[in-house]
Amino acid sequence: MQQQAGLVSPDGYWLWNGTEWVPNPYRPPVVTQWAPPFETARFRASMTTVFLIANAIALGLGILWTVLNIAYIQTPNPDQAFTAVWGVLALAYLALLFGTLIPAGVFFSMWVHRVVRNMPALGSPDWRRSPGWSVGSSFIPILSLFYPYWAVLDAWRASDPRWRWLNLTARKSLGVPALPAVWWTLYLLALVMNRVSAVMDRSSDVGTRVAGSAVDIASSVVLIGAAVLAIFVVRDLTARQELKNELISSGRLA
Repeated sequence: MQQQAGLVSPDGYWLWNGTEWVPNPYRPPVVTQWAPPFETARFRASMTTVFLIANAIALGLGILWTVLNIAYIQTPNPDQAFTAVWGVLALAYLALLFGTLIPAGVFFSMWVHRVVRNMPALGSPDWRRSPGWSVGSSFIPILSLFYPYWAVLDAWRASDPRWRWLNLTARKSLGVPALPAVWWTLYLLALVMNRVSAVMDRSSDVGTRVAGSAVDIASSVVLIGAAVLAIFVVRDLTARQELKNELISSGRLA
């Protein structure tokens, strides 16, 4: 009985092309890097999800505050009570926003570190960037606009459960999955809209400031969408790594 093309030898070095065994191009010939054992990212994923949900709720409440801010801007002589309520709500919103955003960022960074660190154990020892650099780049201007996404994309491709070994060239050939791409696009769009809103808010013209608040509302909506997609990215990539590790451990993906 003829064997099906695509079978991989137990040691991973040979690939059956339908007629003969040929060298497997997806297995790194020599592993020169330290390969840490697989460690689940489930706890970090769960905590990231909790704080992303909380942050999305905070952004939703921020929309309500922005609506109040529009009314405040258009009031020629707001009384002291209105000003006091506006100020208290502004402080409460900022406290809630940063009280959820900072933990979400911390746990997301921890999660990124773990999923990138798992790449060698899943058959991709030639990671594009180290776990530490994948996280550290998030705090460097300009680089933070691209490197975190690239780290997630690299780990996503490396966690493809169809292939035991995936070097950098093989990972790039897998294309760009829609979910991470849309997530990061929305995030960047929200950043641009927020910057435009900040510039308009500094104007002395009331109409321009009102328009800036409207842009701010739109950016919050987009950012909420990005947060929701980030939850799915975290969940799906964690699940992909768990599945691939289980297939490797059971010998079904040699």
